[in-house]
Amino acid sequence: MTDQLRLRCFPDQPPAHLPYGFQGHLYRGKVYPPFIEGLATDTLARVWQTNGQDTLICSHQKVGTHLVKRFLVELLAAVGGFSPSHPCHSRDLGHGAVPWPEVLYSQSGPGGWEDHLQTLGEGPRLWYTHCCFEDLPLQRIHPHTRFILVYRDPKDVVVSQYFFYRRHPLLGVNPDLTLEAFVDLFLAGALYFGDYHHHVLGWLGQRGQAIAADRFLVLRYEDLVLDKLRSVDRIARFMVPGLSLNEASRDQIAHRTEFDVMKAELTRHPQSFHFRPENYFRSGRTHDWENHLSPALAASIDQKTRDLWAAVLDP
Repeated sequence: MTDQLRLRCFPDQPPAHLPYGFQGHLYRGKVYPPFIEGLATDTLARVWQTNGQDTLICSHQKVGTHLVKRFLVELLAAVGGFSPSHPCHSRDLGHGAVPWPEVLYSQSGPGGWEDHLQTLGEGPRLWYTHCCFEDLPLQRIHPHTRFILVYRDPKDVVVSQYFFYRRHPLLGVNPDLTLEAFVDLFLAGALYFGDYHHHVLGWLGQRGQAIAADRFLVLRYEDLVLDKLRSVDRIARFMVPGLSLNEASRDQIAHRTEFDVMKAELTRHPQSFHFRPENYFRSGRTHDWENHLSPALAASIDQKTRDLWAAVLDP
């Protein structure tokens, strides 16, 4: 397994002119990575209609996306939610099972997109996306489609993004980029997919509006790490109303979502997972920012968090 799947980049797109060597393009005023094609995203916005079996994880980068994927796959597998032909039946978390729609369409085109839908059949369809709500490439949202918003302490997000971006082989980030400079970009909303704080608020504002309240679940990364059994129960009630998991199933899901367990299994049996976990699963802890951010940097992030989230979220 290479550092990642062989992803095509699209050099003909208008460059984003980011500092520090970042590769990418502007899409609707936000920076997108080079392996997503703007034309593909526009096409999805015209043709993609969700159905009642769809669940979308709506997250910014490095906030626990793969962890939520693991919770969902393990839960649905435990209750017999996947047919033997479903790609998640084997507990695959990769792009072949739980894809990023913009990447799937960019890399595989309409034929690959249709092939994936045919493979899923009538079973559950799990997706994830990093875009903000207003850029969601959908022609129509089915009223029964489920959305899961996951968020994380912004201080941990910026640290995790910093190390991830520097290691990513396609992003072209200058290795001399300092954490201090990266925090400045983060606070300015100048990184991929736009401002993190506004991204979360934008999705949260759709609960009870564009998305029915009972079809919208908000998860905090810290709870997924530190309070696993309660997280299992919350996700189970959301995905399968009225479901009561037995203790053994709850314990197994909690165990299989432990960071070291996930990392070891994906290293040993990656299936269609697209990164080497030993390179990109770095910490998996909460409060890792304390090991990296100066008091001044932490205070600057906390100030923005208080200003924007204090009335609606527990950071």
